[in-house]
Amino acid sequence: MNRSDVSGQRAALEAEVSARMGLVPNFFRPDQVAFEPVSGMWDFAKKAYLDNPLPALFKERLFVHLSRFCRARYCIVRHVGFLVGEGNVAGTPDVPAQSVDEVIKLLQYPVLPEEDGLSAIVARVEARPGAGAPLAGSGLERDVFALAALLFVEPLMAERARKALDTFLGSMLLERLLAFLAFVRTAHYWTLTHPSIRPEADMATFLDRHEALADLVLSDEAVAATETGQHLLEELRQLRAERDERAELRRALAERDEALERQELLIDELNHRVKNTLSVVQSMTELTLKQAHVSKDMRDGLTGRLGAIARAHDLLTQEYWGAVALDRVVRETLEPFRSCAVTIETAGPAVPLRAKTAVALAMALHELATNAAKYGALSVAGGRVEVVWSMDEYCVDHAKQFRFTWTEAGGPAVALPSRRGFGSMLIERSLSAELRGTAELRFEAAGLVCSIEAPLPQDTEAGAEVWGVAPADHGAARGGGDAGREGTD
Repeated sequence: MNRSDVSGQRAALEAEVSARMGLVPNFFRPDQVAFEPVSGMWDFAKKAYLDNPLPALFKERLFVHLSRFCRARYCIVRHVGFLVGEGNVAGTPDVPAQSVDEVIKLLQYPVLPEEDGLSAIVARVEARPGAGAPLAGSGLERDVFALAALLFVEPLMAERARKALDTFLGSMLLERLLAFLAFVRTAHYWTLTHPSIRPEADMATFLDRHEALADLVLSDEAVAATETGQHLLEELRQLRAERDERAELRRALAERDEALERQELLIDELNHRVKNTLSVVQSMTELTLKQAHVSKDMRDGLTGRLGAIARAHDLLTQEYWGAVALDRVVRETLEPFRSCAVTIETAGPAVPLRAKTAVALAMALHELATNAAKYGALSVAGGRVEVVWSMDEYCVDHAKQFRFTWTEAGGPAVALPSRRGFGSMLIERSLSAELRGTAELRFEAAGLVCSIEAPLPQDTEAGAEVWGVAPADHGAARGGGDAGREGTD
């Protein structure tokens, strides 16, 4: 027989087994052992087990009971699976599956009758001549299984059991029962001599979910003494450990999600209150300054600064006060100053900033833009402001150096001011302290230049403490005005 013929026969056998049993047990997989013996075993199974006229549920439950005698655990595991719906009960699809509790009670039956109790069992069985198969879970079933087990284990010494079963079942059904017992014994021998036949994954998963059932099936002394039993027990221990770890992880994730939800609610409430407070402060400030007959320039300067704080607050609120991108701070702070008559260009890498640093930088940018709109490059048509920043390699210990430059051009002639105003002090003192670096204003002939430099410590965590900078790719990224001439009327 050529290889293609054997392959076709194997496929046909597996298809027939699957159609009858609801799956292909490893017991009947031709790739486990030679094809012809498996094929012969299937023929024997059909005649003595599947097509045996004894009731399907009676056969399956008795198969499980008798498999408690087999040191290899394959048969008891697989046939417990058939009982609970993992496959068909005795190859009969329309037989309802049993519950785990019903199977546990079956596995708690006495394996063999006690010698002093045998007479009582025989008497009860013989009192029901011709009754046929007993009801599942009944006391009569327990008695019949005890006698069948005695006949299964010691056929030459179980004459009383044989006669009682003959009376109960009738001679024809007794012969069917004996054929069934012969197949069960053959199945046990087959699995004992073929240790490669292992329980299927569906039953390992099922037993992992039902520990009480698994303990009854796998944890008795006879099982623990076998290599297969030990392997199954170890697999179950691993599955249970993984299940417990997954359950613990799910609990931790649920707790984290609840905490995050509470945190978000609190942050939303805080943001709402702070925003309302800023609005009230702005209104009160403007009204107070008007009543005090303060000049419009002073009123606009103060309310503008409050507005810059409010806009920075809005930006941080959207990020739940986490790291916010530097290019976004620049873009949104300068947006009110854009027009078709002037040009604002921005460029630099992605640099996340912590909340406090973002507010300080937004305030500094507002001061620079306000000054440019009044006296500098943004006050005349054709004026231009360029904002660039970088993270450069520094020569001392190869640390990173943050550089930020504001450059004006095309504006009115620049002269050194006679005194330093609030904006200059905010930039040169407050921003320098916040960044732990230097900030310098240079009043050059072509226009105002503001240069900011600050070291970024080599240690990533230290850098994050100063800047709010997560380990990020500092590859180049264009800012809000990268087209060069974005403007609004």
